[in-house]
Order: sequence, then structure tokens, then C-alpha cells
Amino acid sequence: MSATARYRLDDCARRAPLTGGATRSGNRSAAFLCVLLLAIGGCVPVPRGGDGQDLDFMSGEELRQYAEETFRHQNRVTTRLMMAPLDSPSIDNENRRLIERAESEMNDACASLNEIASARARGDEVNAELENTVRRNLRTCARKTKRLESILDALDVGRDR
Repeated sequence: MSATARYRLDDCARRAPLTGGATRSGNRSAAFLCVLLLAIGGCVPVPRGGDGQDLDFMSGEELRQYAEETFRHQNRVTTRLMMAPLDSPSIDNENRRLIERAESEMNDACASLNEIASARARGDEVNAELENTVRRNLRTCARKTKRLESILDALDVGRDR
């Protein structure tokens, strides 16, 4: 086992949640689970399908590609929203609040993805905790981005003519 894998295993086991009444065998179970997850590709694997119970996990390359696609999609929707005239009389206050709420939800869900992208763009090292946060939040980020885009489409906001 490489030093990196050992570090990730130790880090994963240290953060593994234990239920009440945990024993030494409970710690061994948590360590085993972490070894299994590391073998699949990290402490927090991401299922291929939209079902969180799906056990067909993405490979590292598939995850990187999905993260990049999600990041680019979120940036396109953000740019579209920034360029849209939301003060238009055709958008009432209720729809404006709907857009603002959806934008806020998308920004919250995508915060870790944006953080990791910024860190990598600066050449900073990214810790395993942030990578795992991105893995946990990536599907929510994609879903919230699609939701905001759907709202903008339905209201015909910021579409190229």
C-alpha cells in the first residue's frame, strides 16, 4: 500500500462515524469499510446513476469528467443569470424571489466545487476533506444548477435570441 493510500485510509478511519456503543470491533468494521471505499476510489464514492443506493460507482476519471461538466454548466447558468435583465417589468416580484432562491441554493450546493476549482487554478494543494465534500455535494450541485436553468427557461430569462 502506498504512503498516500495509507494516509487516506488513516484519515478516512479517523473520520468514520461510529454509532453508539462502538467497540474495538466497531473500529475494525469502520476501517474495513474505509479500505473498501478506498479500493473503489476514495472515502466518498459517487454512484453512476441518480439513485444514491446505486452501487455501480464512478471511476476516478468519470468523477473528474462529471465534476468538470457540472462546474462548466454551473458557470454557464451563472453567466446567463448575470447577463439577464432581472429588473425587466415582465418578471414580477414572486418570480424574481424564485430565481434568487434557486440561485442561492445552487451557490450553496456548488460552493465546495467552486472552492476546489479555485484552489487548483491557483496551484494550491487540495486536502482530502475538501475532495470528499465535493464528492458528497456534486450531484446536489448538478441538480440545483439544472433547477435554476429550468426556472430561467420557463420564464424566458437570459436566453440568447
